[in-house]
Amino acid sequence: TSSTVDSCYFKDLCNKVTNKDGNYICIPYTISNEIDIVLSIVTLNQEECSAVHKLIPLIQDYIDAAKPEIVSKKMTQILEMSARTDTLTGLFNRKYLEESINRIIKEEQRLNISYGILLADIDHFKIVNDTHGHLVGDEILKKLVKYCKSNIRKTDFFARWGGEEFIVLLKSSNIKQANKIANELRQYIQSHNFPHSLKITCSFGVTEFKVSDTQIGIFKRVDEALYEAKESGRNKVCIK
Repeated sequence: TSSTVDSCYFKDLCNKVTNKDGNYICIPYTISNEIDIVLSIVTLNQEECSAVHKLIPLIQDYIDAAKPEIVSKKMTQILEMSARTDTLTGLFNRKYLEESINRIIKEEQRLNISYGILLADIDHFKIVNDTHGHLVGDEILKKLVKYCKSNIRKTDFFARWGGEEFIVLLKSSNIKQANKIANELRQYIQSHNFPHSLKITCSFGVTEFKVSDTQIGIFKRVDEALYEAKESGRNKVCIK
């Protein structure tokens, strides 16, 4: 509404507030053409609510003074996000994964957390691009990401490895579990229609972190598994 909402006057107006015991005042502020914020203040009673209303001019002065810093931090956040995400799919990109993998390895070693790794490649994707054009190819990539996201957990790390290759880090999963998930994804992709009624299949390489693993070793092993899946007929899962 671009106006202040006060539960002292409009009870239970906001469906986002779960605490029904106190009162709340929500004040909108425009920071820039691209950034709006809402300041939410919870009060215990009517007396506190009245005290907050008297402070609103001071709060406005504070936010006005903070606007340049808020805009600067937001721009920094946007730049950082664009540097680590793939613009087409919205997934993390290869650069970000390569920068993060050493931290993940250390975490796995310190906390004894197992990770399964899947590397997927769309079969004959060049033919799709050459026959139907790159716009159709982009639609297929986005649809594939949607299908995969619906079949993995939010705690799993999903990134675009490059081109038509995608990588998934399955937290707290051993190689047996990773193999099962890879086969489920392969079958799910194979059984669904893609844009322009195209049928798509994927080949998968599967491995898991080992205590002695290095970044180079992990990626080399899962890439060899994927290569084996593609060379032995595609639309299958191979383990290393």
